[in-house]
Amino acid sequence: MIRARRTSRSALAGAALVAAAWGAPASSALAGANDADEAALLAELVPSVSDEDDLFGFIVDISGDRAVVGAWHEDGGVPGVNGDETDDSLTQAGAAYVFAKVGGVWVQEAYLKPDLPDAGDQFGIAAAIDGDTVVVGARREASAVPGDPHDDSALEAGAAYVFVRENGVWSQQAYLKASNADASDYYGWNVEVEGDTVVVGAIDESSAATGVNGDESDNSSYRSGAAYVYERVGGVWSQTAYLKPSNTGVDDRFGVVCKLSGDTLVIGASSEGSGATGIDGDGSDDSVWRAGAAYVFVRSGGTWVQQAYLKASTVEHYDYFGKHLALDGDRLVVGAQYEDSSATGVNGDEADNGAVDSGAAYVFERVGTTWTQTAFLKASNTQAHDSFGRSVALSGDRIVIGALGEASGSPGVGGDQSDDSTPFAGAAYVFELGPSGWEQRAYLKTPAPHRGDQFTRAMALDGDTLIVGAHFVESGGEIDSGAAYVFDVARPWTVFCAGDGSAGASCPCGNASAPGADEGCAHSGGVGAALACDGSTTHAADDLVLSVTGARPAQPAMFVQGSTVTATPFRDGLLCAGNPTERLEVATTDGAGAASTTQSVVTNGAVPGPGRTRVYQAWFRDPAASPCGTGSNFSSAVLVRWR
Repeated sequence: MIRARRTSRSALAGAALVAAAWGAPASSALAGANDADEAALLAELVPSVSDEDDLFGFIVDISGDRAVVGAWHEDGGVPGVNGDETDDSLTQAGAAYVFAKVGGVWVQEAYLKPDLPDAGDQFGIAAAIDGDTVVVGARREASAVPGDPHDDSALEAGAAYVFVRENGVWSQQAYLKASNADASDYYGWNVEVEGDTVVVGAIDESSAATGVNGDESDNSSYRSGAAYVYERVGGVWSQTAYLKPSNTGVDDRFGVVCKLSGDTLVIGASSEGSGATGIDGDGSDDSVWRAGAAYVFVRSGGTWVQQAYLKASTVEHYDYFGKHLALDGDRLVVGAQYEDSSATGVNGDEADNGAVDSGAAYVFERVGTTWTQTAFLKASNTQAHDSFGRSVALSGDRIVIGALGEASGSPGVGGDQSDDSTPFAGAAYVFELGPSGWEQRAYLKTPAPHRGDQFTRAMALDGDTLIVGAHFVESGGEIDSGAAYVFDVARPWTVFCAGDGSAGASCPCGNASAPGADEGCAHSGGVGAALACDGSTTHAADDLVLSVTGARPAQPAMFVQGSTVTATPFRDGLLCAGNPTERLEVATTDGAGAASTTQSVVTNGAVPGPGRTRVYQAWFRDPAASPCGTGSNFSSAVLVRWR
């Protein structure tokens, strides 16, 4: 075995390229990436006290190294923060839990209850987090008097509660009620927070008002829905806007979901019935029952105005477009969980209704003030009743779509999508925007799928971290107690350092490979060599294989590792695995110029643990006819994030 050793660039330059030093032939190259490594499960979250039928994981949200999970069936009756979790005195009072990542490990940080819990309030039906602020909805809280939680005169009026973390301690900061609180409004069905702004949806509010700050006292449009905006100044919250759509209609359920990004707020109305398609169509048409819609509002100078009215490009009865949304800047994803197309992948046939309730998601982009639908997303394994689009999450150029009805029993990441043995186990699909548009990159399941788990009932994404709720999972031996799962969905490796002039340094003596090529500088064969990975980048699994293709045939090749990224001209190529550079393994390329590692990358690279980033290349001998005449060259490089 050739042990890793740290070698400076100068030492590498002087290495003797003799057959005895290069080792024995390796296996032929392994091409492509392993789908199972496109994401990694980091943690399974359960409360410190699990109880039957708590439905923990019904709602989830994440912000940096903290997450909030709602359990609206939880029965605790002890008020405030971190009370007695074993108390079961108030049926369906509900609870919310804050988790924090400490030293790389997710731990429960707080158990949240309102200052005055009550049976049946369903606190935790909605929850959102941003930094040190958490907001929790309680759709069945019964007060009709703003500021008086003791009043129970308006059954199912609803409420929302704001909690803040100061000096490491969580406490309730505010108790929010609608300015027109009324029985059965279900205020608190959905909540959103960003900075000092909170939005609360009331899906059964019944005013016929339209637009911003209309007549709240009118109850002539049953279950049309509304949303309320609050702002915090000096720790004090006040209602600043009352929002209704431009085409308020009976049973539209406006406010079923609210998503905020800066000064843009998008609100879904999953039962809206217009037959319009696309952007800003005729909203007065009610010919397509519960087709659904989404409304974009923007804030300028403290004033909100509706900017756009969004519909799917193909509208059908009962699609429920707009029941689930995700917003990040100028990009929006809208789920339609009961869309019926049997298409798969991206931009398939929307008019095909061959897979009832299979579900879909739509991507919209804004340029200036104009919104356009840019993609129609379906699962790679579309099936009837999968409800793809039941939950959606978005961060930058990454989208995750949940399908809680998906039926595969294959566990973990990258499993068998064709298996239909476990109805309503649920699955998540990770899409990323690449040079050719959106593409599905990963397929996620729980570690042990069971019938009816409904994994992906709720999801949230912040950067590379995804949290997924599964409220019917059995945990701690308790049926339907629920769980949430945290995944790292970052690409585990990135190929870079192409010898096409784009690596920050030019190839020596003008031997660049083809523009856009995913390979190193051209060698004497007229092409460049490419490095790829197979297996996983999980440190504990230690099954990563490095493979070089397109190098010179039947020549020694040395796989090397670097701790820093460089692009230094060296011999006929670019050295991108920077100081300190380590020698991993020596192999001999086959007749096609391919070779692979056969030994432990973790051991030979002395990778001390997960969370490390390392750079890999293949340095190979090139005969004297090489472009620069120096006798050796480098492949492209791969940057690996060890999980």
